[in-house]
Amino acid sequence: MKAIKGRGNNAQFSCKYLHIEQYMNLPFSAPSTPSTALLYNEYPFIIMERCFQPLDIEYLMDYREGGFHPIDIGDTISDRYRIINKLGYGVWSTVWLAEDLTFGRFVSLKVLSSDASLFSNDLIVAYILLRAQQARPGNHPGKDHVVQIFDVFLIRGPSGIHQCIVTEILGPALAENLECIFGKDKTHLPPNLAKKVAAQIALGVAYLHECGIAHGDLHFGNVTFYTRELQHASLPELMEIYGEPVVKPLTNGSSFGPYPSEAVLVPPASGPLKLCFSSKGEVHIKICDFGESSFYTSQAAFQLPTLHIPRVFAAPEVIFGDTFSATPAMDIWALAVLLYATLNNNWVPFTTVFGSEKEVILEIALFFGKFPEKWWTRWAERARYFDEDGKCLLRDSSPRLLGIKPNSDRFSEEEADIFNNLLRKMFRYDEQDRVGADEVARVLADLWLPEVSNFLRDRVKVHIEEENDGTDELMRILANIWVSSPSSLQKGRAWKPDRHGFGSRVPPFLERHAHALRIQIH
Repeated sequence: MKAIKGRGNNAQFSCKYLHIEQYMNLPFSAPSTPSTALLYNEYPFIIMERCFQPLDIEYLMDYREGGFHPIDIGDTISDRYRIINKLGYGVWSTVWLAEDLTFGRFVSLKVLSSDASLFSNDLIVAYILLRAQQARPGNHPGKDHVVQIFDVFLIRGPSGIHQCIVTEILGPALAENLECIFGKDKTHLPPNLAKKVAAQIALGVAYLHECGIAHGDLHFGNVTFYTRELQHASLPELMEIYGEPVVKPLTNGSSFGPYPSEAVLVPPASGPLKLCFSSKGEVHIKICDFGESSFYTSQAAFQLPTLHIPRVFAAPEVIFGDTFSATPAMDIWALAVLLYATLNNNWVPFTTVFGSEKEVILEIALFFGKFPEKWWTRWAERARYFDEDGKCLLRDSSPRLLGIKPNSDRFSEEEADIFNNLLRKMFRYDEQDRVGADEVARVLADLWLPEVSNFLRDRVKVHIEEENDGTDELMRILANIWVSSPSSLQKGRAWKPDRHGFGSRVPPFLERHAHALRIQIH
């Protein structure tokens, strides 16, 4: 079979079948991570350097035990969600356009890898958010800027156990190139829309914090454009927006990996983007992805082995390893970076070459001065740049000022003064000194969303009411989160709890969070 045309990084597939072992004809080098290195030693013919990917598909090497769940177009997941197309993928998950056969609607289905499902908080936090969203409809304007959760469950497949989160359909991420909307060389939001987006992001974070949820991973990839038209579109309309699924059938000549029968390419972003910007002068965003999140009001905060937020968005306490669970304070720091970048053509304030912790630590110190002693003494390379009093030793040691500049085409002097003053309150080393999300939302709504600013002052707070011990109520809640039963091994089948509430095996992440949810697991 013909598999490849072209050479090197421009190799293109133009075959009826893409044979897994034909990857050995592509340029690659041995991976550096331990888990991948083990796979490389045993199956070198399918391992490629992760920076090289000939098609816009997830890494096929991640279809393995502990990896992705194999899904094909037309599959039905959990006897309810029929797969229509692929929406995207990441390191830890694949995301699919699906038809909800129960309610006759179209949804987004996120399926985490089995390894990620062992430590991710995505499902638990998503269910807490689902309860909050159902509690008092429409009582906080930030609710409209957080993805709506429809369902959560677990499935078992050949790769293991997978968390699944069903949500409304979202548009492309905030980082998407916008030339197809605003014309050549205009890749970012114009000022009038960037201001609205900044205020909407702040509203979304304020809503999450009021629900007791710290996001933990705020960055461009987890803020998406949105339009209700995606959610209410018919199947023919969705096919017009996303196109027919583009697939490359796979044949697997090896015994390695539970591969799907076809590789499904991600549709171009231009279709949904144009729909998201179909109303002139209007824009709507939503915050998504709760894999790093924490229900921080719980007595047992959710702990993660590592917070994976990009270092340029990470607060100092994260970089120096003082916290392993998401907190509102670290969200405020990341929000400050995100707001600044949104208003400055996606330029983050901390300029780095590789985005490494070392570079970010130096940039933060150059902007905000000497770290508190607990961090200063742990920064091994500080002597290269500062004396012990915190005086900069670099040739260009003039103080750096962080903020937006007044400009007749972008920001008035009043806007710049108010926003820059807010930034200073958000970029504080002491977590207790950082301003709260509700104050950030109020200030930015007063500036750029006057239609909701008055409502923010008069709103009724969301409370997730629970019984005193919460056990019976939360048993009923987790009964809706289908848990494993070894007798149900069919692909795409979810497990339902037995008459005692759970199957014989409870995933570790549920056991770990049982105390936080105040529930007995037997």
